[in-house]
Amino acid sequence: MAETNEVVGPGAEEVLNAQETAEDSRETVIEEAKETAKDTEKESELIRGYRIFPLDGYKDKFLDNVKQTEIHIYHPKIGEDSEIDNFHSRTLSKLMKEGDLFTEEEMAESLNKRGIWTEAQIKELDKIVERIARISSKIISAKIEGTMNSPAVAKWKEERTELNQKRNKLDGLRSKYMNSTVEANATREQAKKKMQLCCRYASGARVWNSLEDLNGESDVQLVFKLLYQCMYYWSGIDQSFLGDFLEEAIGEYGTI
Repeated sequence: MAETNEVVGPGAEEVLNAQETAEDSRETVIEEAKETAKDTEKESELIRGYRIFPLDGYKDKFLDNVKQTEIHIYHPKIGEDSEIDNFHSRTLSKLMKEGDLFTEEEMAESLNKRGIWTEAQIKELDKIVERIARISSKIISAKIEGTMNSPAVAKWKEERTELNQKRNKLDGLRSKYMNSTVEANATREQAKKKMQLCCRYASGARVWNSLEDLNGESDVQLVFKLLYQCMYYWSGIDQSFLGDFLEEAIGEYGTI
């Protein structure tokens, strides 16, 4: 019987392992590319001194009969920072005097007594946030060390995803009540004032000359998207607050 030089290919297990390795490598490359893009973007913004928000896809904006193509988001100047802080103080004082809303302390006490948002839940949320921070720190270290493909990192990512889901559930419950307080309403108004002061066209003219102009803006999607970009650029406003602000804005702008 003649011998055959049969070429035996990889088995199913080898193929699967190769596919998984390729997929892991692909994800790593994508993550690194995203991080590089973010770093490059931030570096460009640092040099420019502002973030660019293109107006493609939104209602046309005109200034002196010239169609505007982009909005520039700036950090507030010293004088604007003072104006924003003073506006927040005045708004907070006004809401306190009106007495129509609970303060954060009053709301927390009421919710705790009714068993809706308790001290135990607060502690649980704090522990979850701390754990997420520790895991994220480990993942960053792994990236620096070049060990992102290790089984440990995969487990950390899986745990972080689960913890984020738990955090979002708890934070959603808290936000449902705590974001109707005096302090939360004052902070929402402060964010709108900051956006009104710090968003300008390429010419340097403000997009909205007053808070009243911003509140009267008919392009709701523009306000939502621009606000998100402002918060991302300023990098100091809690992201859960963004959702609460947008919910508030939907009701506010929906009446126009």
